[in-house]
Amino acid sequence: PLSSVTTTKSSYPAYDPASASSVLGQNQRPHEAVHVDPSAKFLESTSVLHRDFRKFDQKQMRRAHMKPAAPPREAKLAPPLCPDKDSRFQGTTQYQR
Repeated sequence: PLSSVTTTKSSYPAYDPASASSVLGQNQRPHEAVHVDPSAKFLESTSVLHRDFRKFDQKQMRRAHMKPAAPPREAKLAPPLCPDKDSRFQGTTQYQR
């Protein structure tokens, strides 16, 4: 049979609640509820992240906007995408084999 006395129990003894609460003490809170002056002027008004990564202006937004490219008129598309009968795909697709 195994014993209930282990090396962990002998190394870390249990404390009774009364002695444990006397060691902890009371929570320490500051006397004032607010620690900063709301009317104070700070030197830094924006964070480094906001300063390094600014919003895009209109020119940058236009440059990043993608415009769809129209396919050339002479291009022959597969049957589901074929715009008109003149440019239909002539041949056998993988689905029809």
